Amino acid sequence: MKKSTSIAVLSATAASLLFTGCGEAKKIEKFLDDGEYKSAVEFYENATLNDKESEKIAANLRARMEKVLKDFAAGDANYKTAKNTVSAVIEMDIDSLSDEAVEALSKIDELNKSKENFKAAVQAEKDSDDLKAYSLYSKVIKDDGNYEQAAAKAGELLRKLLADYGKKADEYIAAGSYQSAMNQCRQLVEAAKTKETEDFYNDTKKKISTKIFKEIDELVEKHEYYSAKSAVGNALWLDFWTEDELNALTKKSAEITEAEQFYTYTQARDKYFGYAEEYVEKRDFKQAYYYVDLLSDTYGEFTEKDEDFGKLVAGIDEKLEKTVEDLIEPYMTAESYFGALEILEEAESVHELDSTKSKIESIKKISPIYLGSLEGIDISSSANRVDYTSEPYESPLGNRYLPSGASFELEGSSGSGYSSGTTGSIKFMLNGEYKRLTGVLDTLNADVTGPGEGDTQAHNDDGGYVASLSVGTGGEDDSDTTTHADNGEGQGEDAGSGATTGGSGESTEEPDAHEAESVDKEGYTSSEYGVFYVYGETTDDILYSKKLNGATLVSTVDIDVTGLDSITVAFKCESGTMSAFLYDWVLEK
Repeated sequence: MKKSTSIAVLSATAASLLFTGCGEAKKIEKFLDDGEYKSAVEFYENATLNDKESEKIAANLRARMEKVLKDFAAGDANYKTAKNTVSAVIEMDIDSLSDEAVEALSKIDELNKSKENFKAAVQAEKDSDDLKAYSLYSKVIKDDGNYEQAAAKAGELLRKLLADYGKKADEYIAAGSYQSAMNQCRQLVEAAKTKETEDFYNDTKKKISTKIFKEIDELVEKHEYYSAKSAVGNALWLDFWTEDELNALTKKSAEITEAEQFYTYTQARDKYFGYAEEYVEKRDFKQAYYYVDLLSDTYGEFTEKDEDFGKLVAGIDEKLEKTVEDLIEPYMTAESYFGALEILEEAESVHELDSTKSKIESIKKISPIYLGSLEGIDISSSANRVDYTSEPYESPLGNRYLPSGASFELEGSSGSGYSSGTTGSIKFMLNGEYKRLTGVLDTLNADVTGPGEGDTQAHNDDGGYVASLSVGTGGEDDSDTTTHADNGEGQGEDAGSGATTGGSGESTEEPDAHEAESVDKEGYTSSEYGVFYVYGETTDDILYSKKLNGATLVSTVDIDVTGLDSITVAFKCESGTMSAFLYDWVLEK
């Protein structure tokens, strides 16, 4: 306990009390009761006290501080009295009361501020400033005698504020003034940091977010993507979003872009598939798949996951398969495999299908080997290779053949002997792999442009042919056709059907079982002729020869080529100028 050792001259009142016989504690209490706080301090500092007296004084002062604090809280003591009393105790610097006195003084100041807030809140309420009144009422502390009244008032005002601010915020939201709505919420939260105002703030923001996203979705549904993106941009400028909410808006922007791209894709898809289906109807699958590929190349990320695109492509694939089946059926029936293969390979070049690959592989296993398929073909300057298309091929004589491989034209002109004049020749390398060679031979006098009316020609008993798979337009060719169909044993067996026999064609060997009769045609001359040869390694090794004239139309050839490394076909005109045509020459192993 701090005690002053100097002798001080006391005031008259203090001096008189020292000699009244009252105890020191009583004297200090009297000074404090009379509001003579300075005298109380001075007396204490100058008094000579024993331990018992010091303890008595400390106990009395503690009790006095507690009472004055309680009275001030209840309103039974004023601020000045309470503060001066406690301040006097602090000045006495009593060790056992020092901390309590400082704490009591702080509590008095706190209570004083609380009472001032209550008084100001009452005035703000009278002034209809509910937000200020609520804020002040809510600052009244529990030790303040006004607390219960202030708490009741604060609760009442908070409910009113939430209703009023909520109504105003809803009006702002309806008008699209989202920032103003949230500014309203902020004012209330700053004035009243309660769970209710926090919930109100979050609920208002949720209303705004829901409305913004709903408006954006509606714009996207109407394909108004620019407006939807603008709505997202405007929302991003609002200053009340959390980081997660900003991320959600950014994600929404990306979704709009994707939706716009997908919509653009679907527009192109519907348009291009309309084009594709038109070309499918024309059997122009190359052009149809052009639009399919264009979509895939341009919008690959969408076509890969678009079920509708997959179904549309599957539909075109199915029609292509069906068309190919229809086109190759007559060639397969006539065992004219080259035509079927050509159609399949053309289809394969347009679009790869498993069914097409499978058919190609199976046909190649049974398809004959045509001379035109061999490697190492040596064609003279007076011979030409004529590749078929998948359409039935019409010879210069008017005969029509199912496509079954390359054909050849050998030109010949008159001269003396085999080695003189112009000879058309072709050399084929067999490499000893084949045993039999069959084919069809046509000849034509160069002076004859074609058969006259009523000429006898070979007809296909099966009727017309289906046209090939078309790159441009398609359709069926139902015209009456003339052909030599492969019957599996030789080409053109029906060539002379219904024709008159005769003519001047002569062979150096007897006609074999597969050779058709020579046919004279009205309007042809037979004064010009030539010789057709097939020989082995040398010109002396003649395997087949036949004298032909301009009126000889069709002959079949069947030759044993077992073990030969090569053969040569040649045509030499002994009189005039003629051409020999080789059709469907097939090798058998």
